[in-house]
Amino acid sequence: SPGVDDFNRLGGNFRIDWTPSEEDQVSLEGDLFGGNADHPGTPEDIGGRSLVLKWNRGDAAHQFQAQVFYDRFSRDSGAQGEFHADTYDGEFQHSFALGSQHIVWGAGARAVTYQINGTDTLFFDPPSRTLFIADGFVQDSWSVAQKLTATAGLKV
Repeated sequence: SPGVDDFNRLGGNFRIDWTPSEEDQVSLEGDLFGGNADHPGTPEDIGGRSLVLKWNRGDAAHQFQAQVFYDRFSRDSGAQGEFHADTYDGEFQHSFALGSQHIVWGAGARAVTYQINGTDTLFFDPPSRTLFIADGFVQDSWSVAQKLTATAGLKV
């Protein structure tokens, strides 16, 4: 007999690119979706959205890049439990020449906040939490010989 389950998803997205000057490029992207899955005995609603903003600036001597990001995903199975997570992310990177050396440095941070509403038999402790991670780095490249480049870096 044919399967008795059903899945539907509807979504949309957009992208806007802008060049305010010769050195600057900006883009904004967004996404939105929702849907449901009808598994026998376990109907489930899903949804999500995201937004990304990017900025690049530079010329032959230096480059700067920055990005911020937001994302949300959710699932709701009624009596079977519910879950949603929000992710926030930001990072930047700068590169430039210093004599014969090429320096790249940058940093980033991400926070994820989640909520899990389980059941009496499947639950999480703690049911909600925020996870955070950050990093920073620096890298130096220099010419050792005509066809040989050395690179050293540190990431924390």
